Amino acid sequence: MKSKRKSFVVGIISLMILSLSGVYGVYAGGEQEKEAVTTIEQWSFRTEMEPQGQHLMWVKEGFEAEHPNIKVNLVWAGQNLLQKVRPRLVAGNPPDVVVYNQDGIDTLIKEGLLYPLDELMNKKAYDQDILFKDTFVPLVLESTMAVSKGKYYCAPRDVTVAGFFYNTKMFEDLGLKIPKTWSEFLNVCKVLKNNGIAPLSQDGTISFYNEWYFLWFATRLVGAERVLATALNEPGTSWKESEFLQAAKLVKDLRDKGYFVEGFEGSAYPGSQVDWAQEKTAMIFCGSWLPNEVSNVMPEGFQLGMFPFPMIEGGKGVFSIELWVFPYVIPKDAAHKLEAIEFIRYATSKKVASEQVASAGIPCGVRGITNPIDGMGEMIERADKIVPIKMGLSAAAGEWLTNIFEPLDDSLIWGRITPQEFIERLDEKHRVYYEVERK
Repeated sequence: MKSKRKSFVVGIISLMILSLSGVYGVYAGGEQEKEAVTTIEQWSFRTEMEPQGQHLMWVKEGFEAEHPNIKVNLVWAGQNLLQKVRPRLVAGNPPDVVVYNQDGIDTLIKEGLLYPLDELMNKKAYDQDILFKDTFVPLVLESTMAVSKGKYYCAPRDVTVAGFFYNTKMFEDLGLKIPKTWSEFLNVCKVLKNNGIAPLSQDGTISFYNEWYFLWFATRLVGAERVLATALNEPGTSWKESEFLQAAKLVKDLRDKGYFVEGFEGSAYPGSQVDWAQEKTAMIFCGSWLPNEVSNVMPEGFQLGMFPFPMIEGGKGVFSIELWVFPYVIPKDAAHKLEAIEFIRYATSKKVASEQVASAGIPCGVRGITNPIDGMGEMIERADKIVPIKMGLSAAAGEWLTNIFEPLDDSLIWGRITPQEFIERLDEKHRVYYEVERK
């Protein structure tokens, strides 16, 4: 009996100890929960030392300071990020946040590997009393939804805009105004050349740069959709349409008038860009990465501006600009979606976007932020349409662009073939390419 009573007492004491331990444990657990840290993994195709990479580090540090329970593991995946990250997405073990170019992101959307952000878009913005989706320039946000059938998957971080960069002081000294039509542009080139200034820089050994001229002439004449449809060999299209020959003739005209800097055919990147930055030429067609690339060779006080490819009188194309978005996305199997969403809200906030522009010189897609290059903001605001890189050819017809179009386009701008020969050879090689593809 004593033994049973002793056991009973011991049991009661044990329960009391366990109970107290439990209370203490809940308290301690609460403290631990407050101090628990979740680490989200973010992959970027940038490098740590470039301005965009330095800005990402600044974002990471600022976010962690305001969210002490969340840490960000920033992974520099490089330009081939898609090849590296896709196997992890397919395997269901992805990072929590990815930032990459829109072409690559569209591939992941098509494969159903990303998490929809519709709920995030309808949340309050991080530091503005508006919905998150309303913080972005409408056309910029819409451009991220080309393949998503009305769903939001992307939160635009930074953007790249293509256009003519010009030396504003040269223009002012010669009384030149920004040209809005091709006739006005040719007059600007004539005045510059008559004053001993090469109108256009061009690294002619870079196909990526050369093809901008024909593609933009064609886009202004028939519209970006028609250019893409023709490259994709859609029914009722042909490179023998008169406007494509006209576009080729306009490329030849620039060359024949001597408006490209002398020797451009052999200029290797970044030679002609440096010529422009050192005030040896007046204009260059390029992407908005240009100022950061040449800032170290610009003389003090260099003044630059930007304007879109001029409209061509009689052309059928609307006023479009070439703009590429680099958005944040969340993989559908991300382990920390709520933390990833909070990170994206912060990383695309007005405060962060302002710093992105001010310190790193990187344009953004957030409304109300003055972009770092004079004229760029006006381009985006005025645009009736945004077209993707190379009018969508890079993503939809990349092999055709590289193997069929670029070699012929190089020969055209170098003056090795006539516009008529360019069209005839393009049409022939195009037809053969698609006949082989069908087989």
